[in-house]
Amino acid sequence: EWQEELKSLCDDIANYGQLESGSLSSRRPPDRESKKIRDIAVGKLKAVYGDSAVDKSYKELKKTPMMVDAFQNESREYIEAPTSGDLGEQLNKFVVPLSSAASGGVEWWPLVNSISIFIPTCEFLPEGVVLVDLPGKGDANTARAAVTEDILKECDWVWIVCPMTRTTSDITFVDQIDDELRRQLSLDGQTHELVVICTMTDLLTKNDVPTEIQSFNLLEQAAGKTMQKKKILVAKARNKWAKAEIERECQEHARESAGTGESRGHTTKVFTVSANDYYELSRAAESTLQPEPVNPQLYDTVDDTEIPNLQHYLQDKGSAALEEKLQRDRTASKLLAQEMHLSLADKGTQDSQKRLVVKQKFDTDLVSVTKSDTKNVTEDFKSTVHGPDCFGKLEAILDQGIKLAVKNAESEITRWAKLYVHTYRAVCLRFGEFRGTRDEPISFNSDLARPIIYKLSQVWEEVFSTTDGKIHQLAQEALQTLKAKFGKRVTHFQQQVFTDFDISGERLEPAKKRVDRLIKKTSQSLSKIVSEERKDTHRVVENAIQLELYQAYHKCGEQKGRGTLERMKDTMYESVTEGTPLPKVFEAAKQRLMSQCESITERISEQLSCFGEDISSAVSFHHLWTSPDNARSIAESTTNIQEKVSKLLQL
Repeated sequence: EWQEELKSLCDDIANYGQLESGSLSSRRPPDRESKKIRDIAVGKLKAVYGDSAVDKSYKELKKTPMMVDAFQNESREYIEAPTSGDLGEQLNKFVVPLSSAASGGVEWWPLVNSISIFIPTCEFLPEGVVLVDLPGKGDANTARAAVTEDILKECDWVWIVCPMTRTTSDITFVDQIDDELRRQLSLDGQTHELVVICTMTDLLTKNDVPTEIQSFNLLEQAAGKTMQKKKILVAKARNKWAKAEIERECQEHARESAGTGESRGHTTKVFTVSANDYYELSRAAESTLQPEPVNPQLYDTVDDTEIPNLQHYLQDKGSAALEEKLQRDRTASKLLAQEMHLSLADKGTQDSQKRLVVKQKFDTDLVSVTKSDTKNVTEDFKSTVHGPDCFGKLEAILDQGIKLAVKNAESEITRWAKLYVHTYRAVCLRFGEFRGTRDEPISFNSDLARPIIYKLSQVWEEVFSTTDGKIHQLAQEALQTLKAKFGKRVTHFQQQVFTDFDISGERLEPAKKRVDRLIKKTSQSLSKIVSEERKDTHRVVENAIQLELYQAYHKCGEQKGRGTLERMKDTMYESVTEGTPLPKVFEAAKQRLMSQCESITERISEQLSCFGEDISSAVSFHHLWTSPDNARSIAESTTNIQEKVSKLLQL
């Protein structure tokens, strides 16, 4: 991975000018953006290989030992610190460029993909909850940018953190979020419960106070109060206004994205916090000896900083998830013990011939018939999901998006040509993706895919929602159909076998509980499949475009000399428009997306098939044709085990 990064860095330096005889010379005056690209590359190489790195070629650097010895043979570094302050000091060299004196001549930051921090005792962070501080989409470290993409798919909740000054500017909050991130969160289904944290609310200037808050009757509330109290009143009014505005903007964006005029259950939670004032005020409150001097910027109570509210919110979310898991474990433990006790204590009929008949009826009346039912229901699901109300509708919208993308492609290529030649080449060398020199990353692949993603977003929630989306609905209906069919089979089996062989109906109750539990588990698995696949499916559009343009990017990256920009522009134009009736690049995107939809169908069908197989085993009637030894003593032991496990789970 570092070798790929090293090659890109060397190319960036070469593109800025030309390395001749070990010295850097410039053939033409570069623009400021190109200088930034070069400076980033130089900074990384010096940090890893020393000051002489910029005078060496890529081949020479490959043979040069890194200054950070630990990375020669190991992929991880472990550190410990007694306090957060000490930890911060030790982490600096891993995350930011430092002076030689501060870093001891060794810097790690260009080589670090991620940092994991474990806090042994943290009262506000529930067990099992992991906070991930992801870099922005424009992070200069390409490895960290890739980590952001991967982790976002795994997050249960997404928090967007920004300074309060951004929420009170003339530009709306939603418009300030990177377009690509907005689309990704929306298509991933992660905007249903979005959390926005506005920081640095202790800073208050005239520009931070919107005219809208004048309607809050501040003058009446401020009468007779000190200047500090008046500032707090204004800050609280601004915070209240910002919360309302962000919630309104997010709801409007959700409705626009859905294309239905409805926000489909989207909620936004906004916190306006001040970490600085919280630290100062809480530090003074925790002092057990002589009170320490307090220097808050604005607020005079810890609660005003809203950090406690944010902590409680996190505790509630984490505790609810943990309690849900524990409840499932308790139920499973109790049910297991009940089943084992009944199975072992009551051995059923002792007549060997009768046991054989029961086994045969079970195989023919339940197992075989259930397999047939499962096959039919699964085939019906596949047929329906590919119909006009689900993937058929998605494909129709996809075709509209592709037509729009083809229409817009030429204007995008023309717009790219306005980039400085070195920047254009840097983007191509990274196969259409370049970050780190602008407020927004440059992505040729995203530019080409944008019209397609825009059209898909209009029906995405309707198809992929895990609450009322079409795929989820059809999968759950198929599951309930299997449940109903199996219920009839079990009833028929019970009427024949239980009555004929004088077997107690009490045996059916645990079986019903097992089936209900299996249905719930399968339902959750189906929802998880839809949730996972919706995140992967829309991403294949950009991936397919990037893969199809691989050769074009490589060719553009090698262009040099006069007319380089025109040749790169012509190469990209030919590659993007090649093919009839549909350009190959967009045909590939369509095929990949529809193939991904087929993958969803197969995963759900496989889950339904597994359910059909497992449900026969779930009723667990095998004890009707077996006769274990020492059954009663074993049953007593399982009851004791169940009681002990239940007590442990309640701790």
